[in-house]
Amino acid sequence: MKTFFNILQLHSKCKKIIYPDITNNSQIHICLCNHCIHNKNNDTIICNNLNFGFWKNVFNNDNNNNNDIDIETKTLYFQICFFISSISYYHNKSINIQVENKYKLYKNIINNIFLSNKLKEEFEIIFCKSQKTYLSLLKFANQVRHKIYKEKVNTDLSMDIINPNSKFSIVLYHYDSKYFFLLTDLINIIQTAITNSNCNDLFTYPLEPKNPYNNISFTIINLYNIYFHIRKAFLTVPYWIHLFFLSEFNIRKFFIDNEQNLREFTIRNYVNCGSLDCLHIELKNMLNFCNIKFVIHKEFPKKDLIDIFRPYIYLYIMHQDYIEGTDKKYISEKILKKKMNEFYNYNRNFGKKFMNVKKKIDISNNILENKYFCSFTFNINYPNFKMIDAYNSFYMKKIQ
Repeated sequence: MKTFFNILQLHSKCKKIIYPDITNNSQIHICLCNHCIHNKNNDTIICNNLNFGFWKNVFNNDNNNNNDIDIETKTLYFQICFFISSISYYHNKSINIQVENKYKLYKNIINNIFLSNKLKEEFEIIFCKSQKTYLSLLKFANQVRHKIYKEKVNTDLSMDIINPNSKFSIVLYHYDSKYFFLLTDLINIIQTAITNSNCNDLFTYPLEPKNPYNNISFTIINLYNIYFHIRKAFLTVPYWIHLFFLSEFNIRKFFIDNEQNLREFTIRNYVNCGSLDCLHIELKNMLNFCNIKFVIHKEFPKKDLIDIFRPYIYLYIMHQDYIEGTDKKYISEKILKKKMNEFYNYNRNFGKKFMNVKKKIDISNNILENKYFCSFTFNINYPNFKMIDAYNSFYMKKIQ
């Protein structure tokens, strides 16, 4: 942003302002007041005062040391100095905040009813010229940077060579190096990071997406480039990445804005991908919670048992671990008890083991002999209730 200020001063011929050193975290702002320090030639202004005061020096120190300059020009200098000073106040904020305030201040000056139309037009021309010069310099700097950066990685995560001309690939410039990625790999990396969770407590702990080759977080510029490349290649952007984009790629803002969605995603992921042992414990707790007395044989296949009860386990965990005070937490309990009662009434002998005996006549060796064969089966009759039904059950018109 400091480069933009210098360009703005050059286009406006307002070269009186220099900036204090910010390496020691001192606060940058231009306060043209009575406490400002002048150099020996009295042609620059350095402000050490931390409080904004009256801007008398704007009118007492013009570029040519000529006090005959018209009031319109002096007012223009004043507005430019005030513009720079106001933005510089946010020097320790993110670049997004600085840019946002830059255009907000520009709009305030253009809409100021106490300024003449001529002054507004001059300020607008100077601002547009400065913007054009600044963006041209940024473009040139990027071109030079891209040429001198060395190619670090040109394979995907499967170690296959990436075609840089493919619309499904992207080159990222990250910490003075070039990295080639497939968009599908980046989608998985970003979504895994921002939906990171702990299955032990079912809480979400979003992480900043990192470059897997150097374990350093992607910059905001990288993330914006990835987002628009995905949008261009696939036309639609994955749900979580789009929400991350709407949160300006701020991980804290993303978590606060989408806490409920993230919690439900964590629960779904746990129910669908959790270990059988953990889900089996949840199943036992659920049956006790609903006061259902199924006599399930200990040899009943655990995987089949979990697959049958998975939608019910989802509703149970939604009631137990979803965010307090939400409708889904309350509704999930009603749906769960209703569905479990329907299950119990549909087949009260679910999970029991039965022995089937079959009689077979053996005529080998010309001798008739009756042989009996035993087989064991489990009662697995259950009502049709799938995960998609559990997801959509919250949106039923009437839940009794």
